[in-house]
Amino acid sequence: MINAEKLFSVILLVYNNVHLLYDAIASVLMQSYSAIELIVVDDGSDMFPAEHINEYIKTHCKENLQGFIVYRNPNNIGTVRSANCALRYANGAYIKLLAADDALHDIDTLCHAAEVLELYPDSIVLGKVTKCDRDMHPLHDCHNSLMNKINYISSQELFRRLCIHNGILAGSVFFHRSFFEIYGYFDEKYRLLEDWPTWLRAARNGVSFVYIPFCAINYRANEGVSATMNTYYLQDKKRVLEDIITPARQQLGVWYVLARLSYSLINSKLVRRVYKFISR
Repeated sequence: MINAEKLFSVILLVYNNVHLLYDAIASVLMQSYSAIELIVVDDGSDMFPAEHINEYIKTHCKENLQGFIVYRNPNNIGTVRSANCALRYANGAYIKLLAADDALHDIDTLCHAAEVLELYPDSIVLGKVTKCDRDMHPLHDCHNSLMNKINYISSQELFRRLCIHNGILAGSVFFHRSFFEIYGYFDEKYRLLEDWPTWLRAARNGVSFVYIPFCAINYRANEGVSATMNTYYLQDKKRVLEDIITPARQQLGVWYVLARLSYSLINSKLVRRVYKFISR
């Protein structure tokens, strides 16, 4: 059994972007943090070279890699269920989910994250995200008004703002294992959208979010499901509106109207196509 006291579990989620996976794995294996566990889960990609990935990890790992697992779901079950399956394998006190098309920013990312997690044992920790092109050349840091205010607003205000827009970048987030032990895993009512329902649930339960601008990840622009017109993804967002936001309309008041308007605007096909075009 791995000693889980300060182990950092990194979960790499893969689906049909295996060609980008090795950069993500390398960013984990080069970490200076002293105790790392790596879990690579493929969600039924057309091609997934598990044996080659195993050999790559064995060849490039250092002594700080205390364990790793590479496995493939027999069928495509979606991001949410894949993440939950991986969480059940994870032994770490700290948890980081990482998309296969992204990468940890530098060798000290997990060290910085662990320091902040230690300081805030009851909080979800957010770091800084660097937007990159498809070759992982940095473009600029990702900023938004919610991330800049999140340390200073109440859980109630955070819930209202999240209803209007999911301003928390999933790649920026680091968890304590205890969060999942207390509040449960990602909601499997959704197929691809693990993050937004989780932030809303956490805010409603008074969980604090702490943003510290250490360098967290390099985010590859225009990759991943959020950059597409994926039907399941858009259905999940509609379900969030119907199952979480609409039942809270009396609590939200005028914020509910803003949430509906925001949903209609952000998820219109025209707006999403224009956004993808200008983000190239």
